[in-house]
Amino acid sequence: LQVLRSRWLSSGKHVEAFEQAIEALVGRRAYATSSATMGFQALLLAIGVGPGWKVCFPTVTFSGVPMQAFIMGATVQFVDIDENGFMEIPPDWNSAAKQIVVPTHLAGAVTSIPTIQAQIDASLLIEDCAHLYPGFRSNSYVAGACTNSDYSIFSFYPTKCVASAEGGAVTVAHDLSMMSARLHGFDRDSASRHATNGGPNAYDVVSLGTKANMSDVVAAIAQVQLKRREELHKRRSLAASWYIERLASSSIQVLHSDQRIAGQHAEHLMIVRFPSHSDRNAHATRLRDERIGTSLHFQSLHTLSFWRDHIEAGKVEVFGNLQNAESYAQCSLSLPLFPDISKSQVDRICDILLKSTK
Repeated sequence: LQVLRSRWLSSGKHVEAFEQAIEALVGRRAYATSSATMGFQALLLAIGVGPGWKVCFPTVTFSGVPMQAFIMGATVQFVDIDENGFMEIPPDWNSAAKQIVVPTHLAGAVTSIPTIQAQIDASLLIEDCAHLYPGFRSNSYVAGACTNSDYSIFSFYPTKCVASAEGGAVTVAHDLSMMSARLHGFDRDSASRHATNGGPNAYDVVSLGTKANMSDVVAAIAQVQLKRREELHKRRSLAASWYIERLASSSIQVLHSDQRIAGQHAEHLMIVRFPSHSDRNAHATRLRDERIGTSLHFQSLHTLSFWRDHIEAGKVEVFGNLQNAESYAQCSLSLPLFPDISKSQVDRICDILLKSTK
């Protein structure tokens, strides 16, 4: 309400305050963006990515992220995942001269960044932290601190652990400015221009840029949510423990259960995997008939029309047979997980699943 009453709705002091809050948590420079996707695009622009670059992703990830590398003219590469859904660098993969690797921290679990870093030579490493939140700690790992990486991207989409109307952020381990790249290539934002005393609100265009700045309206929501991160995480973790307890003796596997039991999970998604002989879609249909929503995180990108067509045309590179990814995509399902979910709701979901797997 303070933002709305101030009549300044675009990027201003509340965006700056939100960036400072992230920086205090992770110890790195942070740039607030309109979404994780557009933040990634702005980051690629700031780095200078274009034709001649190669950007490698696990094939199980959100399609909008590699799409930005494709838009930039870079060659997109897909590799397989392990049993936990984490990126695997295969033996037949070789780093290029202009190479970026983008591992995904899936569902709220942390992939081993040091392991990947040891396999990719001098390639730039950008962490996809859309399923984590800034400052999340898992053992010695801190999301956004870029301890073993170069950059991290975050999402504050309404379903995320820290939510706003929309929004994202990029944290950087290097002296790389994203100010121009996230706002049309301008050398200053509108708040800075209007704050200038005397004369017209002049500006310069100093680089390539996109429209990826966060507004003060979104930043005001995000600041409040960021302050509640520990409270919301406790509630999500409790709900996850209910699922683990109810499904423990069944053939349904809760993904990342070991990390969850150890308290090393951000609890963004509750992904379960059904046995290979089970019909995942039938389970989803039964839940839908009971007015219970489910989702897929994610389908294997190399099986989707756009990516498949460009793989066949030789414009997207694939390494390994991607069998783990295909098996994962066919057997996994995301169940409801949100801070206000009740134990009775979790019990109802599990009752339906357990009954259908007998």
